Amino acid sequence: MTIVSAVPVTCIGPVRALARLFRYDGRLHVVAIAKTRLVFVADGPMRTQLPPDITSREAVPYRPAADVTFSGLVHVRGGKPSPHTVARLAILRPRTVGGALENAETLLNKTLRAFEVDGFGPLPSSARHALLPVEERASVDAPMPQLQSTMNFAYFHRAPTDQRTAHLRGDEWVWLERLHPSIERFASQLPVLHATGAIRVAQAETPFQMRIDTLAIDGESAWCDLLARGSFAITSEADLEYIRVIAGFEPVRSASEEAAPPADEAVTQIQRKRRDATMILEAPRERGTMILEPAPLPRERGTMILEPAADPSRAPVRRASTVILEAEEEEPGPLTVMASALDERTVSDTDAPATRAPFQLIKAGPPRSRKNSDIPGAPWASRPAPSATPVRDASFRTLDPDDAEAAALELKARLAADAEKKPAPESTKKPASKKAATWRNLPEDEAAAPEVPAAPKIKVGAPTAAVKQSIYDRFRKR
Repeated sequence: MTIVSAVPVTCIGPVRALARLFRYDGRLHVVAIAKTRLVFVADGPMRTQLPPDITSREAVPYRPAADVTFSGLVHVRGGKPSPHTVARLAILRPRTVGGALENAETLLNKTLRAFEVDGFGPLPSSARHALLPVEERASVDAPMPQLQSTMNFAYFHRAPTDQRTAHLRGDEWVWLERLHPSIERFASQLPVLHATGAIRVAQAETPFQMRIDTLAIDGESAWCDLLARGSFAITSEADLEYIRVIAGFEPVRSASEEAAPPADEAVTQIQRKRRDATMILEAPRERGTMILEPAPLPRERGTMILEPAADPSRAPVRRASTVILEAEEEEPGPLTVMASALDERTVSDTDAPATRAPFQLIKAGPPRSRKNSDIPGAPWASRPAPSATPVRDASFRTLDPDDAEAAALELKARLAADAEKKPAPESTKKPASKKAATWRNLPEDEAAAPEVPAAPKIKVGAPTAAVKQSIYDRFRKR
């Protein structure tokens, strides 16, 4: 809801401002509130722009400290945030106005898990309402608030307790870690602004103090709203007809800017440095060497002059000066300084919970020596593996398929020769009967089995040639 100003207000800069009446211990006061919007600039001062109107939540009479709130999402490079991803919101103040960040004062340094990022936002209304009784809350929220010195002024705060800092000076640095849409660690500075206010009665102006007490950051839109407020007492409402209020933000010159010389003198010094640094490149008289020598005053300001030697026969150059170009050491940027000031932590080593292994962990140390650890042929061994010797069976010979028939004939000839040398054994069997001659015509139970020659005896040991030949012939017939 938009609040209508009770007093005409003149704005200073791109701001929205209003004046509101309230009573404090029965005495009438006027509070002036100024609001501006700042657009983020990476590693530099923010840019101011005209903000929207002041809302009823912002138009409170008083805030004892500065509220810093954030609304937005957590952004993790390369994927979705895990339960152990940590986001950080920090505010740092330089020691001097607009000065460097070395030894900066940390006003706020808060970290939360990715799924607890709502903790950076404003408090719900229920948490604030619990600070005041119902009757007192009704009088405080009235169109003209009625405040008492005994009330709990924390009711006007909208930031959590750990996000309330001292009133801002206007040159603080804002640090967002994993809270910016495109930059993981983002830093930007308030543009060195000073909140100013004054009362104008007729032609006279009387200043009054205004304090910056609200910094509301919108991470997704990459901007923040800065609010300042100040109050003064008046005698009665009739005085409002003659009062005009001036409120807004003015830029402040830093100490380095105040110590800088005037513009004309600064230009003169730059021109003098350029003149002293001007060099002349002259062609050498021997060995084709280019010589750099300090030049007299140049013909034109800031001009490099290339001149050949006037006369090759003149005396050689007495001295050749050497110019050494050295790179200047760069000062650390704001991110580096702020990270060291905030004692930057990584997610993996501090914020992830410790887990226990299901087995006993052994501390890392030198490898233990073991006996027979140098196995020949292993990838880590220093000795190669011995060459393998083929195992041969003297009693077995592989036959070539082309010479199989010749080997079979040779084996048969040897067997026949061995059979002729041995005498035939005497037969001890009885002569065959008549029934044996006609055994095929007899029934199966009366038929005599045909006479089968006795199997040759084989000695135990290496297989004989006869056995080899029989096995060979069997597979050959198939």
